[in-house]
This record gives sequence, C-alpha cells and structure tokens, in this order.
Amino acid sequence: MIVPTILTADLDEVKRKLNLLRGQVGRVQVDIIDGEFTDNKTINLADLFGLAEKNGFSLDIHLMVKDPASLLDRDWPGLVDRITGQIETMPSQVEFVRTAKESGFLAGLAVDLKTEVTKLNAQALDITDQVLLLGVKAGFSGQKIDPTVLAKIKELAVWKQKENWSFKIGIDGGIDETSLAFCYKIGAEEFFIGSAIWESGDPIGMIRKLEKIISGNE
Repeated sequence: MIVPTILTADLDEVKRKLNLLRGQVGRVQVDIIDGEFTDNKTINLADLFGLAEKNGFSLDIHLMVKDPASLLDRDWPGLVDRITGQIETMPSQVEFVRTAKESGFLAGLAVDLKTEVTKLNAQALDITDQVLLLGVKAGFSGQKIDPTVLAKIKELAVWKQKENWSFKIGIDGGIDETSLAFCYKIGAEEFFIGSAIWESGDPIGMIRKLEKIISGNE
C-alpha cells in the first residue's frame, strides 16, 4: 500500500494536500512533531479536527513526540484509525499498543533510523498492527534513504516469519521509485511517501506510478 504523508507546520498546506487526495487514496499519514523528540515542529493534533472528515480516507497519525502514550486519552479526529508512536520515547511499548487498541484504533510502533530492531518488544509485536521503520532520521522530509534500513527490513521480516506475527512492515522516509522496489522485494509491505509524491509535479500520477511498482505491473 502507498500512503502519502504530510509533514508541515503550515495548516493551509495540510488543507490543500488533503483536498487533493480526496477520492484518490484510502489512507493518508499526518506527522505530528512536538519540537522535543526531534528539532522540528508541525501542526498540532487539534488542528486536524474537521479537516479530513469529508475527504473519505482513513488517517494515520505518526507521533514523533516526547511521550506518545500521553496523547492517547485525548479526543481524536473522527477519521483517524491508526496511531503510530516512536518506541524511543515510550515507557512501555505493550501499554501503548494496548491503550491505542482499547480506544478503538489500530496501533503502530515506529523505529528511528539508528534504533536497532532488537529494541522492539516481542510481547508488543504479538499485538501491534504495524511496525514502521524509518529510512531517515526522524523529523524532516526530503531526505535520502539511508541504506542501513534495508538490513533492518530484512531482519524484521525474518523475525516476523519465524514468530508468525501478523503486523505489517512499513517503511517511511526517502522512498522513491528506486528505493520502493528494493524495499518491497525484501519484505516491506506499506510505503509512506512524502517528497517523491509532492515534489513530482503530478502527485496523483506519481501515486499511481508507485502503486504499479508494488502491484507487479511495472
């Protein structure tokens, strides 16, 4: 699955991009960064209320914040159905996943570029819906993918198969036509893409081109 991502502090930009994607995709990811987890800051979660309700897709929220679990007891925009948090700032991966799922959401665990896959908690992997591997340092769009993430995809895919886990392996950061094909071949299943889509000159056309790569038609 190709999931367009939006990472910005400009609320008008978020509105424009969500409107463009209306009726074109099934899922969109919005990054929420608090300026504490990493040296950047985006729109706030509260800014999203009402923006996407009429757009007809599900929203992923990627929390790059100091304490992602602390946001789980707040009200959330109605179309949000998956919440992903960085494991580096979680006191308990298991509790984050459980709380998110008890609140009616799908849950994801995100792993920053320099964090080893072995830092994932096996008990949390039993119940999570997604593991999101970052192919760049968390916090900024437009970066090139770091090749070291390829080994992490392979390692996680082998571990997943061995344990018969059902979560999806996602990759986020630096994904373009070339890196998408590599990541897909070695086990990634969901692809979170920002710059390659938004800077293409034809965002919807690029989404369709990327979809063809993973469908085997190109």
